[in-house]
Amino acid sequence: MALTDEVTPGVASVALEGGRGTSLPASGAAMNAIFDNREFEILKSLGRESDDHFGVLIGAGASIPAGLPNWPTLVARLLHLSGIAEDESSARQMLSGQDILLATEVAIHSSSNPKEMLYRAIYNTTSPTEAMGIFDPAASHYELARLAVDRTPSQVSLLTLNVDDLLEDAIESILGSGSYYARDSASPRARPDMYEIHHLHGLISRDATRISQRAIFTLSDYNRLLRSRTSWQLGAFQECLQRGPLLLYGTSYGDIEIRCWLDELYVGGKSGLQNVYTILSRQGLSLTIEQFKRAKEFIRRKWPGAIFVDSHGDAVQALREIRSIGDQAYKPPASRIANHWQVVMRNFSDWQASDVQNLENDLATKLSHWAGSAAALSLWIVDGGGMLVQWAVSGTVHTCSSALRRVQISHESSWVECESLCSERISVKPDIPRVGNMRWKSIAACPVFGAFPGGPELAVGAISLASEERIEDQDVDGLAYAMADLANHWRYRLEDRFHSAEM
Repeated sequence: MALTDEVTPGVASVALEGGRGTSLPASGAAMNAIFDNREFEILKSLGRESDDHFGVLIGAGASIPAGLPNWPTLVARLLHLSGIAEDESSARQMLSGQDILLATEVAIHSSSNPKEMLYRAIYNTTSPTEAMGIFDPAASHYELARLAVDRTPSQVSLLTLNVDDLLEDAIESILGSGSYYARDSASPRARPDMYEIHHLHGLISRDATRISQRAIFTLSDYNRLLRSRTSWQLGAFQECLQRGPLLLYGTSYGDIEIRCWLDELYVGGKSGLQNVYTILSRQGLSLTIEQFKRAKEFIRRKWPGAIFVDSHGDAVQALREIRSIGDQAYKPPASRIANHWQVVMRNFSDWQASDVQNLENDLATKLSHWAGSAAALSLWIVDGGGMLVQWAVSGTVHTCSSALRRVQISHESSWVECESLCSERISVKPDIPRVGNMRWKSIAACPVFGAFPGGPELAVGAISLASEERIEDQDVDGLAYAMADLANHWRYRLEDRFHSAEM
């Protein structure tokens, strides 16, 4: 173990693209400010208004982080599987300048077995066993499930535009089987003691036991739905709005029927969209900072309940905050993160040395199978000022805090640790091409969460492993599980010592 006051070269924090020092916008995951004052007040308003009834409409943005395709990718797969396009790449070229709903219609009507093709396009496999093993709920599904089960079934309305059953899986993980019913038609309906998930576009479950007869995918499907004033989908949407506020999550004003239904509200009276909230992330909309700024100005004029954040992780954190934001002892995320960092810095000398020792032990006992002959394990901590700090590295003890490497947090960062933090998912790069003097061949990172006084858990850092050897494909899943387990151990370490230091 070396003592140094210089930045350690070649540790796990290598940039995969573009090199170091690139100026990027700080993500809300940095907790510098997940929300500005306006967003914060809107979130508090949603929390107050949803005491009696909470409604949520979920879009593709909730399931994309779980590995499911976005709409263009799905349609490209359909064009390929139907035989219209030679491969997905040529299908994407074919889609440029084309009506994507019309292309979907052509693809589906060209198939001899459209249900099987849709299943394969969504889950990228024909095996239900494989789909069940690959696709698990994302963080947003679990947080939406927690918001739901905080209330009785009669106090919540769960509407989704997604055909997957990941929200059901999340609810079942909390309450067990038999706690929900997935509705995809006018009838049957859920029992009063069950949470009902309204699949407005139909249901294609991972285990293939539920595949809707009339799922909404094509231009004709949407036209038929919009022409009907008595559809069960419109009825569920209107009933939800009549009972309380509605939060749109992972969707936007671009979904056809939602746009039309909301436009009716907007022109229908002074209240407009006052009772409709949405969480919009710059990452989800794929906008530059300047484009996002302009979009805010336009959307806020029409949609006073819009909450703007930077990354997918920030959007999930907004869901967590809803559950606690009305508490008397509540503290904003920025305050909780800053408190943690201040305690860490006050104990720099003692904790730096002990953390390095713990990292060395973890590398030797928990990750040796993937570490290879030369590897480094790092603990990164968010500093509350928009930076992710490489706090400790196996094999090196820093004697000066100014020598710690700092990386600006952004979902656009090429640093694996930032990617993991902003997505709230494990990120594994098993075979990194050699570029320049890059030392590492593979890097894996996992966010580390913590719960501190004043609010719910939040991502406070990341744990990352860098190795000079390639990680074999068959070992990636095992490494991901090991990293998740290790991140959980570090969560308890960070929480326990924070509370001990504050006593």
